[in-house]
Amino acid sequence: MRTLYNASNAIEAQILQDVLAQEGIATHVVGALLQGGVGELPAGGLVRLMVDEADHEAGRAVVRRWESGALRGEMLEPFPTAGDDSGDDPSAGR
Repeated sequence: MRTLYNASNAIEAQILQDVLAQEGIATHVVGALLQGGVGELPAGGLVRLMVDEADHEAGRAVVRRWESGALRGEMLEPFPTAGDDSGDDPSAGR
């Protein structure tokens, strides 16, 4: 296993782990529970996303797209608003 990404917190690591899983890249979050020790431990660099060596380059490409914001539009499909007259049920297909 190799460090793919140093997350600022466990939530960011989980989000990126989910993004990578959608791309078929398995990862493992390391250090998420260490955040409870902040004050006793250094505050940064605790949470890392680990990936198999064979998936590192593909994972880095996904991380670069995610960091640039390119994936956010693909990931976030807005729900229809109350004023949307499309007649579609917002919960359909979800």
